[in-house]
Amino acid sequence: MLMSAAALLILGSFGPWGIEEVSTRSQYNRLQALLEEKKILINNSIQKDHPSISDQEAYEITSRLAYVLQRGKAARLKEWFGPDVQKTELNSASAEDFAKLMGIPYNYFKPTS
Repeated sequence: MLMSAAALLILGSFGPWGIEEVSTRSQYNRLQALLEEKKILINNSIQKDHPSISDQEAYEITSRLAYVLQRGKAARLKEWFGPDVQKTELNSASAEDFAKLMGIPYNYFKPTS
């Protein structure tokens, strides 16, 4: 019983089942779904021409961008950009840089109602 609990604790701390990886994957999936819903991401590619978005939507996108980037997962985002974007430069890009490349306003502060 004690060994089983220890094994679960170790599995839950590291690897793809670790709490940080699970939450990062969740935020990435939510970001991807929102970008697809708003026609910013189509066929796994960022669209330069897309409908405008609200301040609330910009906040939701940029906060998720920041979360994924703070966890060192820029590679997951880089795959969305075409060959015209220097992908090596995106290694140190901020959420604001990614938002600009997506053509959306950077809005890290939640809009007031």
